[in-house]
Amino acid sequence: ATSDAGPGGGGAAGAAPSELPESYPGAATLGMVRGPYLQNVSDTSVTVMWEATEPCAGYVETWGPDGYVVHGPDPFAARHELGLSSLPPNAAPIDYRFRCLTPADADPAGTPEAAVVGDKDSFRLAPAIDEPFRLALYGDSQSNPSVHADVVTGVLAASPDLLIHLGDEVDDGADYPEWDQQFFGPIRPLAKVVPFFVAIGNHENNAANFYDLHAQPSPENYFAFSYGNSYNIVVDANELSGLVSPEQILWLGQRLSSPEAVGAKWLLVYGHQPPYSEMWGSPGYDGTPYMRDVVLPMLNAAGVDIYFAGHAHGYQRGQSGGTLLVISGGGGGALDQVQQDLSQIDVALAVHHFVQVDIAGSHLELHAIDTDGVTIDTLTIDK
Repeated sequence: ATSDAGPGGGGAAGAAPSELPESYPGAATLGMVRGPYLQNVSDTSVTVMWEATEPCAGYVETWGPDGYVVHGPDPFAARHELGLSSLPPNAAPIDYRFRCLTPADADPAGTPEAAVVGDKDSFRLAPAIDEPFRLALYGDSQSNPSVHADVVTGVLAASPDLLIHLGDEVDDGADYPEWDQQFFGPIRPLAKVVPFFVAIGNHENNAANFYDLHAQPSPENYFAFSYGNSYNIVVDANELSGLVSPEQILWLGQRLSSPEAVGAKWLLVYGHQPPYSEMWGSPGYDGTPYMRDVVLPMLNAAGVDIYFAGHAHGYQRGQSGGTLLVISGGGGGALDQVQQDLSQIDVALAVHHFVQVDIAGSHLELHAIDTDGVTIDTLTIDK
């Protein structure tokens, strides 16, 4: 829910007050568990999520082309998922800050009994169809927070507009403490300024934590969204690989043939498991059969430009049937080694890294960048 009420309560959006409280005198300070982080961005909306140590009323302040607005309050709770809608579509960044106040009926212009006030940060909404934009992608950040933090540092330096995580955020999705240790802790400086989507991995174990800690289009484990001149389809490759999701296959076929997909300049698909792979921790894995035998032919028939995956811990690039295959599983997990040579894979490197994709009209540039800032692979496509 959103509100146009300013800090004085009720009234239209306008200029920010001359003095905004950095804290609330006399208020006990609430602790922060995680956040803020940005989810489910579109050209007019974004969701801000955070969690405090105690229940509080959640607000988000924004400064943008429509002036200063206070959104909220979110329901009185420790964990917050506040959707900001009807934001002005604009290429310029929108400044924002979250506030968490207690008691439940606290006046954001008054002095509540306890409060936490976030730093002032900024984000960009999805670009207009004719605007260039930059994606960053990586997966498999599990198990090694220090390496994940190094990857995040590189992504921050690249200043992307949107992040796609390719799954296996943590080692065990059912283990709640791992989410902060392995994922939300290392990614915090990035996730508070760059919105992100996630393709669920096998290590999430389809746990309730995944759904509780993300705000993605329903049903959250697979969905689609438009971004600039691209149409993006995120699949649950765990479900597809288990041959238990005829509903998702039907949905995928519908999305691939939808007006949004047909009309997009770039058609991009993301999932955790790859159809082909030269890398694994032991011999025998050459990709996931159902993704190779059923899903990939669907992508080829629809003219998908790139399928991005993780799962194998390293960087790989290849092509099959017209669809470019990119595996970016170097987000922190222990690296796999090249075990075989496949005609569908042209590059295979055991290295921690992220992938940067720049799209400007009909021109696409892809760069894989390791944790030392070295570009390890480059590809250009002109359509």
